[in-house]
Amino acid sequence: MTFCHQCSDIFIDINRTIYCTLTQSHQIIAKSLINDWNYLTTVAGTGTPDSTATTLRNPFGIFVDTSINLYVADCGNDRIQLFLFGELTGMTVAGSGSLNQTISLSCPTSLVLDDDNYLFIVDSNNHRVIRQYLNGFRCIIGCSNSSGFAFNQLLQPWSIQFDSYGNIFVTDNGNKRIQKFDLLINNVASVTTTLSVNTTTGMSTTTTSTTKPLCTTLVTFDHIPGQTSTIGVVPNNYESLNWNNTYYLNVSTVPLSGYTKALGSSSYVATNQGGGVVRISSVNGTSFSFDSILIVAAWRDNLIWTINLYHLGVVQVSGSFNLNTANSTSINCGSCTNIDMLMMTATGGTPVNGLAQNGTEFGFSNLCVSLGY
Repeated sequence: MTFCHQCSDIFIDINRTIYCTLTQSHQIIAKSLINDWNYLTTVAGTGTPDSTATTLRNPFGIFVDTSINLYVADCGNDRIQLFLFGELTGMTVAGSGSLNQTISLSCPTSLVLDDDNYLFIVDSNNHRVIRQYLNGFRCIIGCSNSSGFAFNQLLQPWSIQFDSYGNIFVTDNGNKRIQKFDLLINNVASVTTTLSVNTTTGMSTTTTSTTKPLCTTLVTFDHIPGQTSTIGVVPNNYESLNWNNTYYLNVSTVPLSGYTKALGSSSYVATNQGGGVVRISSVNGTSFSFDSILIVAAWRDNLIWTINLYHLGVVQVSGSFNLNTANSTSINCGSCTNIDMLMMTATGGTPVNGLAQNGTEFGFSNLCVSLGY
């Protein structure tokens, strides 16, 4: 099979039809791989660059679901178009012109659909990856509002793929590397991001991995000895850890807050009372791994939350994330082992009208660690 133009992306559906993105011609074409006599068919775009329901402008990534519906990353129009099977008129499902525009796009270049029919989109000029949820879209990778080379940053990312375990691989084009992000599944309606990254730059690869059980200790802040029905200090040796400036809080006592979004198994979360620094360390210097945490801003949106993982006083892993009061964030790390102290701080943010306070407190629960690793 020969095309007159270069395909910037291809996709083969379950019926063994191959789709080709003709970016410069502003079209998507298709042809059966089973019938050699089958002619090339235009399945999206008219060949004229425009932003109508029947046209595209410099499209790139494509995805076809099991119902043979076509999704197109319409880069030049800053949107994702859905063309139902057999239809040449598309509908905007994300970005500019969407009826449920919960996020803006700037030249989306790649997209995939997961098993729950939620979209994952490479938002290239915004240097991030966003994910669809039940009520809209949110950033999950590169959410620092700036491009860069750090483990939680991207620079002009280009494409995205999943492996069979649900891990995400991103072509980080501007940084000339492939990034792997471990995506852990949880049952909380929250934003999920990651701290664990395998990086390939040029011909050299650096991978940090270890064989260990996952989350041998799940800290939910329930059933603390002497726990009151309101607020109190998390005592040392609780769950074999020492706690500094860590308080437990019954969220029913502060309904006008973000604390409720970090609930794990009961009514309690932990917090940095007064906005101070939280330090969690092992008892007797025993090493442990940090696996995951569920966290939310209490009073401010765009709260800058930073986590540092130490071993013998030296930072081993560090990351900063933007927290909001409306949704919790699940921070996961598949290879953060051999640490002896975890430190969390929060700064900045914008007070939210209608909430009871406006400090830099955050709430967290479902802290997963594995002692002895």
